[in-house]
Amino acid sequence: LQVEPYKEEEIALKQSLQLIPAIPPKPKGL
Repeated sequence: LQVEPYKEEEIALKQSLQLIPAIPPKPKGL
């Protein structure tokens, strides 16, 4: 079985986001 590269990148991205402190989203329209 092969894991699609984009899935590997998505998993890595989610894991990296978990390491980053939660930052409140920038207000839209400003």
